Order: sequence, then structure tokens, then C-alpha cells
Amino acid sequence: MLAGVVLASTAVHADTPKVGPSSVRYQNMPKDGQLRSGWLSFVAPNACKVVFGTINPGGWCAVFQPKA
Repeated sequence: MLAGVVLASTAVHADTPKVGPSSVRYQNMPKDGQLRSGWLSFVAPNACKVVFGTINPGGWCAVFQPKA
């Protein structure tokens, strides 16, 4: 869990290296109403500042940071 805490605190910094989807428990479905498209790290239309690869806007991962 410590890795998730570190990632969450640095998720919006441009110099943060991206991680693989499995390391943040990425899934293509929302969890408890949390959608990737509502997160600070989401980059429309289907990318992320933290996780590499194609990201589903309706997906979820463990480094949730809601937009303010």
C-alpha cells in the first residue's frame, strides 16, 4: 500500500515515471462510483499521467485523486 500512497502524492507531477496498469490495480470498470475521467491524473481522451497505456475513462485504479 505504501507504493500507492507515494504514487498518489506525486501523480500530477510531469517528471513522475509512469507505472504499469497492474501495479495500481487498474480495471476497465468504475469502483464505488470512482471513474478515471474524474481524476486529476486523467488525460482525455484515454491517457493518464501516472499509468502507461490506453486508459478507459470509465475505469478505476488505486491512485484515486479527485479533481477539485
